[in-house]
Amino acid sequence: MILNYELISLEDLKNTFIYKDRNISHKLENDYIKFKKAYHEKSKFKNLSFKLTYEDNQILCPLTLQAEDKKTLNFFGDEIQVFYKKKMNEKIYNYLKSVFKNLIEENKIQSLKFKIKIDNEESIVKNDNLELIKNEIFVDLTKKENEIFKSFKPNLRNEIKKEHKDLVYEIIDYKNYEKKDIFKMMEMHEEISGKKTRSLNTWKINEDMLNKNNAIISKALFNKKAISYSLFYFNKTTCSYFSSCSQREYFKEIRNLQHKTIYNVIKYMKGKTKYLYLGSSILYSKKNIEDKLINIGKFKSKFSKEKNLFNIYNTIPETF
Repeated sequence: MILNYELISLEDLKNTFIYKDRNISHKLENDYIKFKKAYHEKSKFKNLSFKLTYEDNQILCPLTLQAEDKKTLNFFGDEIQVFYKKKMNEKIYNYLKSVFKNLIEENKIQSLKFKIKIDNEESIVKNDNLELIKNEIFVDLTKKENEIFKSFKPNLRNEIKKEHKDLVYEIIDYKNYEKKDIFKMMEMHEEISGKKTRSLNTWKINEDMLNKNNAIISKALFNKKAISYSLFYFNKTTCSYFSSCSQREYFKEIRNLQHKTIYNVIKYMKGKTKYLYLGSSILYSKKNIEDKLINIGKFKSKFSKEKNLFNIYNTIPETF
């Protein structure tokens, strides 16, 4: 067996099979990468992505070196994930492990996190290197709308059916976007957080995404006053729930605010992309997780019965 290892550019990654993979596709887009660089404004990134080919198989790993206070291996701040066309054998696993060991030594890496897909919860073996177990939440937008609705948990379906006469939802896209719409969301985001949440440049990049028809804002108005904004970024494969802010004092009166926001986006994005990615729910964490994050994950998991389980390791795993 002849193994061929070579570095691959970020642009060339989009010409490979992973560009259609819902887990990574949107993260390969230029605007997404531009956003991540601006978000981590104090960091410098170096592309270390590589391709491994042998016989009729191909293995790809989108990879960057992030240098800030310490050197980290990741993909623009996200966990490392290895993609392959066909299952690997033990020889390939060992070769991959040696590739990563060399990268760690050559670049004096101090931190890394690997994201490894697992088949079911029964296959999970907890150890000191296991940081997280999470379920990635996707809604399949290729299904018919009634099929998607039926796949929701019953209490979610009931909440979506409820109406509030003074509540209106609007979708802002490239056609009706007005200058500074995104900055109204930024102002609410900072008002609710009580601090500057991210740099002005990241919001300008979000505005550029909107104008290029790569993003939308779902806005909720109560008595004609904006009380919630949610930003979604997308390409032809995946629409990603990017960020959100809502005036919390309305949650008691309007209990289904975010439920209907997401459902309206589902209906709008059908035919424009294949999957809606809502984020993840945490099933296990070595460190304490805020109740708020756990509850957000539980809420989002109501939109999909499908399990997409991943282990997050803080060292090179035994398998990929």
